[in-house]
Amino acid sequence: MPYAPAGDRARIWHPVALLIGSFVIFFVWAIMPSLVLAGIDATSGKTDLLGPDALLNKYDLAAFGVSFVLILLHFLFWTRVVERRPLTSIGMFRGGSFGPYVNGVVCGALFAALVSLMAVVASFHFGFSMPAMFGGTQSILRPEILLFAAAIVPVLLVQAGTEEIVFRGWMLSAFSARMSLTGAVLLSSVAFGVFHVDRFLLDPKFAAIFIASTIVLGVFLAVWAVQSGSIAGPAGFHGGYNALLLVSGYLDGAANAKPGASPTQVWADMMSLEAMLESIQDTEYVAALGTAVIVASLIGIAALIALGRARPLNSRENQP
Repeated sequence: MPYAPAGDRARIWHPVALLIGSFVIFFVWAIMPSLVLAGIDATSGKTDLLGPDALLNKYDLAAFGVSFVLILLHFLFWTRVVERRPLTSIGMFRGGSFGPYVNGVVCGALFAALVSLMAVVASFHFGFSMPAMFGGTQSILRPEILLFAAAIVPVLLVQAGTEEIVFRGWMLSAFSARMSLTGAVLLSSVAFGVFHVDRFLLDPKFAAIFIASTIVLGVFLAVWAVQSGSIAGPAGFHGGYNALLLVSGYLDGAANAKPGASPTQVWADMMSLEAMLESIQDTEYVAALGTAVIVASLIGIAALIALGRARPLNSRENQP
């Protein structure tokens, strides 16, 4: 296994069962907090469950965070109680995790800035349009907006950390017990990409680009986890990457919001289907951004393998 040994009492299921089960678990816990909020509104007599006064509108960010906490707790319970293996076997608590995690957050934010810059340069070079950022008339320096933007960061760190524990920690290590480590890296990364299949609800072309770039990015994070023997760095990277993109998107939404819009309303508007559809209208820019993620991830994969900081990718020896 890529991390610590699973132990003689470990009971790891077949990869097909793991894939199906993980997607069902993600779906159930992801919608549960939202269903609870909508149910409370429905029992109180509200008819517009998505309106400005709806609980789901007011507490959408909190519901998002709680859903990933539930997912995290479920997989930790599954690893320890059902599979009977230590959390070190999924790359957690490997010692000295704080420093690599912080470094990962910084690298993830820089990576997000880099690929965004690459897409902007491509738009200037090839002459295609790109989204206009921060072109609104509303100030983004309002205290309530900045506080909400700051609150987004820990939620995204939890979300990204949960996904890394599931895909690069639990799933990768479970697959490696039944196949080569290289196969486990590739299969867990494909699963990570397919996990974002909901993007097809927006646009098939956008979804194809997004999922392809997510798979390659997943391979990069998996190689990093295997080479370092820990998911701390990849978890920080994933969180920093998501945080920079989402917070900048939120601040852009605040700049373009209606006068007097509350922070929660700005978030709800940004996460609405209409706003998401509008954000992918510049298809050439979206393609350039996805290509930048793929190219930068491939460079990172090549660099990690070439450096060989911990052990070669095809090594399956257990670590103490």
